[in-house]
Amino acid sequence: PRPAAGALDWHLQTLRAPQAWALLGGPDAIDWTGVRVGHPDTGFTEHPAFGFGQAGGPWVDTAMARTLITPSDTGVPVVEPGGGRDPLSGLSASHGTRVGTTINGHAPRDGFRGVAPRVPLVPVRMTDSVWINHAQREWAQAVDHLVRVAGVSVINCSLGAFASAVRPELRAAVNQAYEAGVILCCAAGNIVADVVPPASLARTLAVGGTTREDRPWYGSAYGPQTDWSAPAAGLRRANVSAGPRFGYAEGGDGTSYATAISSGAAALWLARHRGALAAAYPQPWQRVEAFRQVARQTARVPAVWQPGAFGAGILDLAALLAAPLPPASALVKAPPA
Repeated sequence: PRPAAGALDWHLQTLRAPQAWALLGGPDAIDWTGVRVGHPDTGFTEHPAFGFGQAGGPWVDTAMARTLITPSDTGVPVVEPGGGRDPLSGLSASHGTRVGTTINGHAPRDGFRGVAPRVPLVPVRMTDSVWINHAQREWAQAVDHLVRVAGVSVINCSLGAFASAVRPELRAAVNQAYEAGVILCCAAGNIVADVVPPASLARTLAVGGTTREDRPWYGSAYGPQTDWSAPAAGLRRANVSAGPRFGYAEGGDGTSYATAISSGAAALWLARHRGALAAAYPQPWQRVEAFRQVARQTARVPAVWQPGAFGAGILDLAALLAAPLPPASALVKAPPA
């Protein structure tokens, strides 16, 4: 079900998205010059929320999109269409579309918007599964393409690996993004206790999950590495079924969505301070730490909260965008991954 006419989905209201959008001219008028979000995941589909079939769309950069996937996780041969497109095969088919549109979706006729409506998205299909123990090399290749070639300013990682399986390539990719000043938002993890890599690495931003009632989501990983949390239970999100048929559905559960929200928040923050960032922060990594500091300081702390487990609080988009930039002298460089 879509929200009532003129209303927004609950997570956007909780995040105070309308107030944040107003600081940038409204959700339909944000200037995204110089802001691009990279999205290594299962790829994209031609969902209307991505702007396919809409005037001015799509807001997916199909020219920069790539496919880096190895043979299907299921062992069943799949013909890869290439160009970052999701053939809707494998364990996590359409995950890239569901999460990607949570970042940049814009379909007003369907009452649907992402956190950063119409921000340019560069998808890279590099896995069939949200667990990437087997695809860490491909993830690192995706990060290299997004940072060095596509020139993104934010990377969304709604994926994870087991801590015991972290490869040097993954660590090197995290360091590459950080040193380039690219904000890397990562999912804390689902149905495991401890925060998983790459979110557990100090140079990433680790995001936990909360519910409509402002409580920690039962399925979210947690721990001292978590920077903040965001809605992760019962979100309405874009949906893709066989055919393909495109629509929207309830049931968006997981820190994948909390991470997408955070990546959208990073895009909004960059658009808000576009002209001031270069002067304020001579070292690229300082942009990452400035965003981390402001997002943590402005996070909303509910009455029932565990700051040592689910981060500083729940992301507050309006407070994030209204806060001043911290001085460069207040920022501390994170140790290498």
